[in-house]
Amino acid sequence: MTGRGAEFAALTGPREDEDTVDMGPTPWDGVLEVIRRGEYEVALKRCREIIAEQPWHRNAYVAGAMLSAFLERYVDTEEFAILGSRCFPKDGLLQHYFAVSDLHQNRPEKAKKGLLQAMELDATLLAPRVLL
Repeated sequence: MTGRGAEFAALTGPREDEDTVDMGPTPWDGVLEVIRRGEYEVALKRCREIIAEQPWHRNAYVAGAMLSAFLERYVDTEEFAILGSRCFPKDGLLQHYFAVSDLHQNRPEKAKKGLLQAMELDATLLAPRVLL
């Protein structure tokens, strides 16, 4: 393919009558930044906000479950895992966090079944093996 630079620029650049799209940070980028700063409560709140706006945002469910487990808020861990599992029923990581919440809420038999199911859904996960 050959052509002159001006022709290529006309094809790829925005036309004068078009609005340019702002490619600023997304809400998910904001969650990652807040996690990097160690503001876990804020990140948890933002995960909830993302899920309210985008119910199919898998990473928000996983991050919410992970953060709430880290903060020892196991009822919240269970909530994120249950809601996420409804959208992603074959997600082993969400099943893992559901089992973590069961384990910390004194439901060891249910936790064991959940961990086995998490490994069945995703054989690459190491965390369920460690907990078993």
